[in-house]
Amino acid sequence: MNEDHYIPLIQKSLNNTLNQEEADQLKKWLSVEDNQNFYEDIKTAWEVDDINTSSLTIDNDKEWNILNKKIANKKSFNIRWLVGLAAGVTILLASMFLLTQEKVYTVEANEDNQMVQMTDGSKISLKKGSTLTYTDSFHKNRRVELKGSAYLDVVKMSGNPFVIDGASIEVTVLGTQFIMSDAPDDYSAEVQLIEGKVNINNKAAQTQTNLTANQRYNLQASGEKVINGLSLNNQSWYPIEFIYNSSKLSEVIKDLENYHGVSIEIESYINECVFSGNMNRLTLDEALQNIAVLYNAELLIRDGKYSLTQGSCQ
Repeated sequence: MNEDHYIPLIQKSLNNTLNQEEADQLKKWLSVEDNQNFYEDIKTAWEVDDINTSSLTIDNDKEWNILNKKIANKKSFNIRWLVGLAAGVTILLASMFLLTQEKVYTVEANEDNQMVQMTDGSKISLKKGSTLTYTDSFHKNRRVELKGSAYLDVVKMSGNPFVIDGASIEVTVLGTQFIMSDAPDDYSAEVQLIEGKVNINNKAAQTQTNLTANQRYNLQASGEKVINGLSLNNQSWYPIEFIYNSSKLSEVIKDLENYHGVSIEIESYINECVFSGNMNRLTLDEALQNIAVLYNAELLIRDGKYSLTQGSCQ
């Protein structure tokens, strides 16, 4: 057999794709010194300058001129074809590598709380000192990394859950509102679920916990637990809006309870009263006092407990 037959075998040898029969043929052919030298020359062409993979710059003519001085009276056409093939493969692989690299976006709330509007319509409010990271494939794979604390208002997308990856826990949701805190330098995490449902994965313990509305998940070094009721009195940084248009008074009271972490008793006959107004930037006492005046009710504060008595919807 001539050299034309063995060049494909040499190429397969360099790619480690020879079968046993082909390997035996090539080994027998390489037992001749001239053939071995020919093999080494082709191997040099294949590996020349590592095909310049670091810079992705291929000069086929230059490489051929160098090799042509070494390989006299050989199958120059075949070797040059091999150099060109190797260069082409390298450029193709490099192009594929660059095209598949995802662009990474990082949002750092260094100076103040910061709102991030995601491409799916979800809103993430970062607490000062927190960091959010995501890639340009977010529209296909709704996944973000959180370091610190954030309030999340997630848009529901059927079949495309929203995943928040923290240092200690991973939270998966479909559409909901919740607060998540997970510091990377402290084995503690917390999720407070305002509405909807979420699944929490404890990475270290490999346990799964499901939360429903008005529940709180707490993780410490001593263990994890679920607590009924929220504790939002120290969460005034997140952007809840106390703006209402013909809402039931019971819904307004519930928002105030959740936000301030208190219990507010209200007479049943004013529970269904309709409320419209803006109570942003009001303290709890100011908000309840305004409600008391509006509905002719009496506000009682005793031992940190609040109650609205009497009153009417007229």
